[in-house]
Amino acid sequence: MPVDVVFRARRRFVLRPGPDGRVTVSAPRSMGRAAVLAWLGGEGADVLASVARRLPAADELERRRAWGRLRKGDVVAVWGRPVAVRLEATEGRPAARVEGGSLVLGVPDPEDPSEEARQLRRRLFEGLLRSELAAAVPGARERAERAVGTGTGRWTVRRMGSRWGSCRPSTGSVSVALDLACHNPAFLDLVAVHEVAHMEAPDHGPRFSEVMDRALPGWRGLQADLDREGMRLPADAPAKARVRG
Repeated sequence: MPVDVVFRARRRFVLRPGPDGRVTVSAPRSMGRAAVLAWLGGEGADVLASVARRLPAADELERRRAWGRLRKGDVVAVWGRPVAVRLEATEGRPAARVEGGSLVLGVPDPEDPSEEARQLRRRLFEGLLRSELAAAVPGARERAERAVGTGTGRWTVRRMGSRWGSCRPSTGSVSVALDLACHNPAFLDLVAVHEVAHMEAPDHGPRFSEVMDRALPGWRGLQADLDREGMRLPADAPAKARVRG
């Protein structure tokens, strides 16, 4: 498998699976590359194998590449359902919509191969996801607050590189990852409950687990499924939007 080795000011190895199908190995600076490779082939082989099992499958990697291209026939996901990209010429304002099993992108020139055209398709797709998620968040927020038994403040939708949500218990504010609009709606409820639970338990200690077990039985299995699917949107171009409701 592809392995990237980086050297850090640390005393031990840290291995992480990447969204691109590669494993990143952070190694102590005191070691040379040959010593790192020897460790991976010996004492660290079991650790490497465990991390490798969390890498995305080949078909998932292809879908992630498709989300960066959005060419005709590419397959992406909206709320966990696969949709094939369809490009349509429009003389009006470019727009995106889901129609049947297709993601329809209305653009000035469907045959335009330029980087500007690709970026436009990306913005249209992400705008659609943002609208979908912003419309779904108020319901998920209400269900989460009712399940946990506490209120919150402002909610926002943000592009996140590695986290599904975040919160500030001091202000009650909550952010959820735009990427969730690519996944089953059940995962939005999971993240909503998770962040609201932090209003009662700021860390991930026993109290947090107690709140989660009470508010959303079976949450551990849902979390494992979501982490297995992983982030699907490209990690660049962060943006923020206020959630309606």
